[in-house]
Amino acid sequence: MKFTQEPAIFNTDQGSQFTSERFIKVLKEHYIEISMDGKGRALDNIYAERLWRSLKYEDIYLKLYGTMGELKEGIKRYFMFTIRSYFINRFCLCGRTARRQVNTILRK
Repeated sequence: MKFTQEPAIFNTDQGSQFTSERFIKVLKEHYIEISMDGKGRALDNIYAERLWRSLKYEDIYLKLYGTMGELKEGIKRYFMFTIRSYFINRFCLCGRTARRQVNTILRK
């Protein structure tokens, strides 16, 4: 595992990949506190899980970014597109004027 800046806490579910001795050893070697969600708590963060799944399948896996900089820009574009789409669909904003209003809101 390589970190650009080591986290203080690593939060996961209780999946086998996160409870293995090998994985936990790496965290402990870097003095990273381990926080695990309780069993049966998978639905607590279903919206966040769905968001990351969508990002991976709709953007990252399709574009295969070459550098970390490209990845960060791609994620930024994905979220800006998603937010704009949400506002336009949610509030039935149609046309150029509506898109300008959404863009103005998002720049603030």
